[in-house]
Amino acid sequence: MKTAAPVGPPFSRLGRDFSATARTLQVSSGFSPSPVKTLFSLAAVLLCGAAFSPELCALAQDESPPPTTFVNPLRTDFGADPWIAQRNGNYYFTATSGNEVQIARARTLAELATAPRVTVWKRPATGPNSRAIWAPEIHFLRGKWFIYYTATSQDGSDHNRRVFALEAASDDPQGAYLERGQIRVPGADFYAIDGTVFQRAGGDLFFLYSGRDGVGAAQHIFIAPMSDPLTVSGARVKLSSPTLPWEKIGWEVNEGPQILEKGGTTFVIYSAAGSTTPDYALGMLHNSTGDLLNGAAWTKSPIPVFHRYSGPDGDVYTPGHNGFFKSPDGREDWIVFHGKENTDHTWGGRLARAQKFTWNPDNTPNFGFPIPAFRPLAVPSGESGATGQKRGTGTGLRAEYFSFTGDKPTTGTPRGIENGHNIDFDARLGSPSPLVGADRFAIVWRGQIEPRFSGLYSFQTYADDGVRVTIDGERVIDAYRPGAVSATRGFKYLRANRKVDIEVEYFELDGPARCSLYWASQQQPLEVVPRDWLFAPRG
Repeated sequence: MKTAAPVGPPFSRLGRDFSATARTLQVSSGFSPSPVKTLFSLAAVLLCGAAFSPELCALAQDESPPPTTFVNPLRTDFGADPWIAQRNGNYYFTATSGNEVQIARARTLAELATAPRVTVWKRPATGPNSRAIWAPEIHFLRGKWFIYYTATSQDGSDHNRRVFALEAASDDPQGAYLERGQIRVPGADFYAIDGTVFQRAGGDLFFLYSGRDGVGAAQHIFIAPMSDPLTVSGARVKLSSPTLPWEKIGWEVNEGPQILEKGGTTFVIYSAAGSTTPDYALGMLHNSTGDLLNGAAWTKSPIPVFHRYSGPDGDVYTPGHNGFFKSPDGREDWIVFHGKENTDHTWGGRLARAQKFTWNPDNTPNFGFPIPAFRPLAVPSGESGATGQKRGTGTGLRAEYFSFTGDKPTTGTPRGIENGHNIDFDARLGSPSPLVGADRFAIVWRGQIEPRFSGLYSFQTYADDGVRVTIDGERVIDAYRPGAVSATRGFKYLRANRKVDIEVEYFELDGPARCSLYWASQQQPLEVVPRDWLFAPRG
């Protein structure tokens, strides 16, 4: 469930102006803009924030160099239930804004911070779609733009919430739209929210949404076939219900379904738990049969795949209601979601965030943790500011796998060795490698690391259970003890283009198994340490 009211900015106007100014003036390493250009850009951005002038916003962006980094949140004026679509080199961003559907357009993620919002549709005064406009999504399907959104009748009834559609009158996603009415599911005219449309490679369309059974307040995930972007052509099939304890925190919810595909498997990533609670999180279903309408073919992950985070670099609560998009060059996978910095049980303060995610060896997604606000992140590959990102020549670390009994990890003769690793896996309740079981195993990664830049680096692990990191003979992180997933940080000065030894020791007792190693410095944006800056051991 969401709130009908627009999400208000959590910062003062001055804070918004400063945030926008700082983002617009982001520069590449070593770039020194002229004082005149700097002052011109500063003035243009402040006027853009004050007057919402598209022309001044464009001038401000044109006078700035292509950003190499961006920070979250993407915007500070609206961002609950965010969505990003892409076409012709543009990002199109929308989110819940209350009484209308608004779309912002930008060439880069950083520019979304100040991109003007264009209202493409306003709610009618009366009717079934006249109140509580939620969760709009923009889709380009069969040569046309469509928007799907949730709304209810003028009495504000929760029972009357349904999914509605708009069809663009032109090829411009920020242009006029025609109302196309409710997306009706045959034989199931019940509560329906968070509608999305998935198009397979062959062109088949499917409608997914969160709904009820006609009785009770629990929300389930449903799927149904579509004959075209406006018509559901068959009965709905239930894919998931809130049956697990973490799906029932606050109230019983499965909502916001989105689809990913990888290696012949289809995934539904959905949001669960009460959406005002700090424990709102993402769950996952997977299906390897290819038959998306067979409810029995879907398997649910018993634990969340993306959830609240508290670490040495900050906090993110309520991460959920996500979408997915690709980097402009198609090489990277990205998630957009909302989250907030406090544990207040309200819908206020949820803002949009975006970050890159990776894939585990078994082709399941690894979303990492929700990265706290204002940490510089590298722009998606293919953006103009990404052209100068240097790549290394490494082929990865050596990984040695061990099994042990009891509660004390031991290493002796490894059960097996793998090469070509970086450190980034989320096996959930399974194993990261066929060399060991799901519990009571240890991994030792050995090799060398070479930094892109000279400077003081922060290294951060996100692991369950124990981990320790030694770099150039110095213990940087020492958290080699049982415990729930947590983040631990340490620091080490490194010189550019100079390889030093690195050893990372990890063990897992039981329950979830995951371990990732991140780095960051004044010039290095926060990221999982890539394989191409890691090398096999000397000798």
